[in-house]
Amino acid sequence: MIEELLYEIDEILSKYKLHIGNNIDYLAYLINLKYLCEINVYSFEDVIISDKVYPLNRETQYIEKDDDDIKFPINRLLINVKDITSKELLLEFLKYLKKPLYIHEDNDSIAYFNTERNLYEYYNSDGNATYIMKKPEYFEILKAFDKILNINNNYILFNDIKDNIAKYHYDYIYIYDDTLRFSKYSNNLLDTIHSFLEVSDNIVLIARYSKISNFREGRFLVRFMNTIILDDKKAIIHFRKKRAADEISIISTNNIQSNDELLSIIKLNKEEKGVLLKVFDQDIRDNNYRIGFNLYQLEKTSKIKDINKIVDENTKYLERLNRINEIVELEINKLLNK
Repeated sequence: MIEELLYEIDEILSKYKLHIGNNIDYLAYLINLKYLCEINVYSFEDVIISDKVYPLNRETQYIEKDDDDIKFPINRLLINVKDITSKELLLEFLKYLKKPLYIHEDNDSIAYFNTERNLYEYYNSDGNATYIMKKPEYFEILKAFDKILNINNNYILFNDIKDNIAKYHYDYIYIYDDTLRFSKYSNNLLDTIHSFLEVSDNIVLIARYSKISNFREGRFLVRFMNTIILDDKKAIIHFRKKRAADEISIISTNNIQSNDELLSIIKLNKEEKGVLLKVFDQDIRDNNYRIGFNLYQLEKTSKIKDINKIVDENTKYLERLNRINEIVELEINKLLNK
């Protein structure tokens, strides 16, 4: 049923040329709308004939705000699930989503930060998580899910705790970073990770591999690195306040078939050719803070050192270009606002 609904939503988005949100966002909207009909906040009969969206999540709030006359008959899809409860729909929806890798234990206290771009994948259906976000509008749909499942996750605005972060403690904090390679916000996020290590024993950063392939900006965090998990596009770094060993485990997922297999490899933590290798902090420093799997399998030949030097020079040029771009953008904004 979920795949059918997502297909139908895609068809509507394409037909009406709507570029706000995606099919996952609108499926979450429909589940919430179905629930509100069930508890008689809205009339099901009125909803399914309305071409207006209800402001129930960030995307539909934008639609309502941007254009009062827009006609977008997404509500009619509820006819297809008239005899299915919102709870059944939500559980099927959550099962459909690709779940992130969790390395905490069931009884650990956990928090999520900066997961707005992967809002539903990181939704905790057990009701024992805290969401730390910068904008309150992301909370509403998650709170609606809580009501449907009769659970109570916790929701906190980052601005409310950033100056008094020592009051909060979590066993694990998962942080998602999907910003571009050279981003001031991304650098600020590294400082945030360092702050969170004051209140959490474990920080798990999920980012594009391109963001962490050169970790010079985050070199002050190397001493906390415990495990690095890499594939062609994504990287996961587990930082621990107190590491059990001096070594850092680097894992390549290219030959790993499932999260269960990956978790088993993480727990066993044994070196295996092509899968897991171990390095020391100094190895990271000697390679100019570059993170990679094949890099540390190679012998430190002069050829490799020459390649390292070329990559370092290229990185410096890109950083300089980025700074110039920021200056130009600032000056253009000044001109436009005069």
